[in-house]
Amino acid sequence: MSTETQVLSVQIVRFVDDSFPGWVECQFTDAVGRVHTLIEKYPMVTAQMLDADSQYPQTGVVEW
Repeated sequence: MSTETQVLSVQIVRFVDDSFPGWVECQFTDAVGRVHTLIEKYPMVTAQMLDADSQYPQTGVVEW
């Protein structure tokens, strides 16, 4: 099993909840064109400080 971190580029499309530390909606498109949505804590997908007043979309990453 590889220990190398994999990275998926996502678009952060909106701020969804200000519960600490803040949650955002992220989307990515798979190889056959389907759009998938993730809800994640914003510090997990970007180093930018985000809130409801930030401009969207923004680029982010999901690591696994």
